[in-house]
Amino acid sequence: MASAEERVQPQNLEAEQCLIGSLLLDSAAMHEVDQKVDPASFYLKKHQTLFKVIQALTDEAKPVDAIILREELGRKGLLEEVGGPEYLLELAGKVPSSANAEYYADIVREKALLRGFIGAASEILRKAYDPAVHSEELSVVAEQEIFRISQGQTTTATPIHKILGPVFSRILAMRDRNKRISGVSTGYFALDDLTSGMQEAQLIVVAGRPSMGKCLAADSELVLDDGAVVTIEDVFRRRDSRVGTLRSDLKLDRVYPSRYVDDGRKPVFEVTTRLGRRVETTLTHPFLTIDGWKPLSEVREGERIAVPRSLPVFGNEAMRECEVKLMAYLIGDGGLTGTSPMFTNSNRVISRDFIDAVSQFGGCTCTSRRSASRAPSFAIVADSGRVSAKRQELASGIDEAIQSTGRPAWKLARDVGVSPGTMTHWRRGATAPDEAGFERLCRVLQIEPAMLAPEGVHSARHNSPNPVSRWLIRMGLAGKGAGDKQIPAPVFRLPRPQLAQFLRHLFATDGWATVLTSGQPQLGYSSICERLARQVSHLLLRFGVISKLRLRWVLYKNSRRPSWQIDITDANSIQTFIKEVGIFGKKAAVARVARCLLSRRVQTNVDLIPAAIWKEIEQAKGSMTWSELARKAGVADSNPHPHRRALGRRHLTRFADVLECHRLSMLARSDVYWDRVESIIPAGRKQVYDLTIPETHNFIANDVCVHNTSFALNVVEHVAIKENLPVLIFSLEMQGQQVAQNMICSHARIDAHRVRKGTVTEEEKARLVETATGFSSAPIYIDDSSSLTVNQIRSRARRFHMKEKLSLIVVDYMQLIEVRAAEAGSRFDNRQTEISYISRSLKAMSRELKVPVMALSQLNREVEKRTDHRPMLADLRESGAIEQDSDLVMLLHRAGYYKDANKENDTDALVIIAKQRSGPIGDVQLTWRKEFTRFDNPDFRHGEEQAEAEG
Repeated sequence: MASAEERVQPQNLEAEQCLIGSLLLDSAAMHEVDQKVDPASFYLKKHQTLFKVIQALTDEAKPVDAIILREELGRKGLLEEVGGPEYLLELAGKVPSSANAEYYADIVREKALLRGFIGAASEILRKAYDPAVHSEELSVVAEQEIFRISQGQTTTATPIHKILGPVFSRILAMRDRNKRISGVSTGYFALDDLTSGMQEAQLIVVAGRPSMGKCLAADSELVLDDGAVVTIEDVFRRRDSRVGTLRSDLKLDRVYPSRYVDDGRKPVFEVTTRLGRRVETTLTHPFLTIDGWKPLSEVREGERIAVPRSLPVFGNEAMRECEVKLMAYLIGDGGLTGTSPMFTNSNRVISRDFIDAVSQFGGCTCTSRRSASRAPSFAIVADSGRVSAKRQELASGIDEAIQSTGRPAWKLARDVGVSPGTMTHWRRGATAPDEAGFERLCRVLQIEPAMLAPEGVHSARHNSPNPVSRWLIRMGLAGKGAGDKQIPAPVFRLPRPQLAQFLRHLFATDGWATVLTSGQPQLGYSSICERLARQVSHLLLRFGVISKLRLRWVLYKNSRRPSWQIDITDANSIQTFIKEVGIFGKKAAVARVARCLLSRRVQTNVDLIPAAIWKEIEQAKGSMTWSELARKAGVADSNPHPHRRALGRRHLTRFADVLECHRLSMLARSDVYWDRVESIIPAGRKQVYDLTIPETHNFIANDVCVHNTSFALNVVEHVAIKENLPVLIFSLEMQGQQVAQNMICSHARIDAHRVRKGTVTEEEKARLVETATGFSSAPIYIDDSSSLTVNQIRSRARRFHMKEKLSLIVVDYMQLIEVRAAEAGSRFDNRQTEISYISRSLKAMSRELKVPVMALSQLNREVEKRTDHRPMLADLRESGAIEQDSDLVMLLHRAGYYKDANKENDTDALVIIAKQRSGPIGDVQLTWRKEFTRFDNPDFRHGEEQAEAEG
């Protein structure tokens, strides 16, 4: 039997020939075919070349036949490569018509997919034999490869009735109203008066500040792949880091942001939870609740929000074991403000371990300082014998180097800038030069410093900081008092075993394990430094240990001072801590806690699902009684106390399995902890940033899950619903379901948040049904592919235009369009030239299809620096080419957003016509309906129009 390498890969050359022949007979078939195949789908290289050239001709709207193709191939010097004119004629005669082009494309695509799977399998097999590849890594690679190939087909747009489902019947034909404009109406009367509507072949740019302030304070912290903890400002500047995100199935993942947004200075609010987690955000930034994502303005104290139950991110930058121990010991019980580091601890096991770590560090030793009234202290000092030895080595090296020059020592001393006597002391080892003198000496002797002092000249000086002190200086700990100590950055990048070792020895200093008088086991740690306590709490979270951070006031020298205490009381977290971390030197205390857990029924009183879940359970169980549900789930208590108290994960898992409810199962097995919001307080105006996360639209900051387009959608609904004209939306950021829900709620004038919670009234429900019925028959098409190139957008728009005669194309938004050098024909030096290429291509599409194209864009942060915050044409983000290529530029402005942090009276909105190629510029007043996420005509003008219509 032939091996895999010897077998001919899947292919159907006849289908490839028939497909190319069909395109030569009718190039219009390309609009269907290129949704299924691309040049790489063909087996023969000459077929790849032919398809690529035909594709390029159709993209340029040029006719294609055997003669035109022959000329184009000849011009490019490719004619002989593809078989010459004879082969082109052979292909043209392969099929009588182009009717079966899509069928041939399906065959070609199927064979290409099979070849892709074979290639991926070969690569996976090769990696499987590589001993350096870990099984977990191999699993990820295999998953990614198979997914990449299986998703190779191009996603097309979907009619909105398929998104909504065939639930509602078609709406009756709407009454036409008289038009006073030549283009497509926006639905905003004053705007239509100023522009005469959206004209064919126009590129219309609608721009505003990104995310409308959904941002975090600049010092909010995120965890990178290597375990490093950095601020969102660092991530904004680096633009190359994956961050944590929460998927729709409530499982954690790691992703690269697609956009990085500097949103200037904004009013922010500090959110603190019961576990002590804290984050600062703007009021519009959403948090995940049991009812869905809510902006902070709708979150109330006492409500529960999602935070990670675990952040299993570990680094691979190991330290020496003695360094890990010393770091923990000196942070916990170290005195670092004197000339020599000190360590104070009365536990003999811990003290011996500390002394041993100092010895292993090298170049240092410990001196004991004991007092009858105080715990033993140990000072870390340089090993004087070793220093003396290093000095003699240095002296010998200096003497040999001086002799090798053949110059008198006094002349060398003069050149170095020291006295001859000092030079003599250096040569004899009586003294050693300082850093500056040593550098001058090496320069005069023309010798590398490492040749004379491999460990540095400080190793030969008795009055230089000892090796541990120098290490503490590099770590940023030297000179820090108890209230200023922080865990250095390298600790966060430690591998899992060493991070556990660090915590194990840190808890040996200021940590404890105890069984309270109530019989409740507890682990804990305390520090007078809030920053340190928060860092420890975060590191515990990496092991899945849920801890609570609280402020206590403790007695100290006849006064009280703040102390930050970490409590671990959840049984599962205690078990995890004992198994993964432990406490060095306190083995007996840890054992008592472990025995206490064994003697008690393991249960949790903290990691619970909010009581609101009972409503979903009630809906899922239908006619089943509560007692029957409890019995089938194996819950001992026949009365599960519905609606009265929060529910544990174990019980919810059993209920979900009995009811076969995916939503309940997802909540029960999720990676989130539902933490109670304790306070929401103003924190002033601060620099804020935001990240756009593909698909999930959220990321994890400060160990909290936080989330990341109304005017355009309002225009879309008017064009499609009122005018009954086809509209195509390319939504590169939001999913189609989200776009549809936003439009329905906005059109029905119902608060979308209340729709998500299921708290709408019967009257509102009727309005939703009526609105959805109307939308289900509206000619709206949504392509929610998350990554599209300009050519892909043009190709899909062209195909839909041939079918539906589009009246408007919306692109949300320009900055998310991908640019590939191969497609554009050249590489781009910077983002400005990329955006320029995108805007030119969108303009070309509008001219080719003779359809207005509304492209959403962003304004840069210069708007924030002005007193009135009024946007200008120059504020268009990333490229002035947008201004040049556009026919109409509309800038959205809500002055009330900047003036009133609460935004209760923020109803005034302006559409600033900053550019109009064939008309006047000016301002159009609109009304902003915050609760409906909607722009409306001003009430006074709406009344006039209504009167005209009735008259």
